[in-house]
Amino acid sequence: MPLNTILELSAKESLSDYVTAIAWLPIGNTLAVASGAGEVRLLKNFVSMALCQPTGQSIDALAFSFDGKWLATGGQDGTITLWQMDGDSPKMSDTLECGSWVDRLNWNPAGNYLAFTAVFD
Repeated sequence: MPLNTILELSAKESLSDYVTAIAWLPIGNTLAVASGAGEVRLLKNFVSMALCQPTGQSIDALAFSFDGKWLATGGQDGTITLWQMDGDSPKMSDTLECGSWVDRLNWNPAGNYLAFTAVFD
């Protein structure tokens, strides 16, 4: 009996450090990937685009809003960054200083409300 392949490699991207978070845009074919070096890249229709260059501080959380209009990123530097996903090129819209390492992000499915957790010593 022949084995049927159910997985296929569609894209391959190299980051400068290990992957810390991934998230699919709920509309379309876009994947966000973050690294331990602090970079964030988008693979849109399997074409790579840099959102953030490496900073030396990890990005540990990525979340797309349920309407697909926003990407939130957060990590070791204690900052949440909101990216507006309208159009071909995402634009940084706003930042929120949390004062501590952001390790989780999640959008409310009923509206544009963002929840996050931060690690405080």
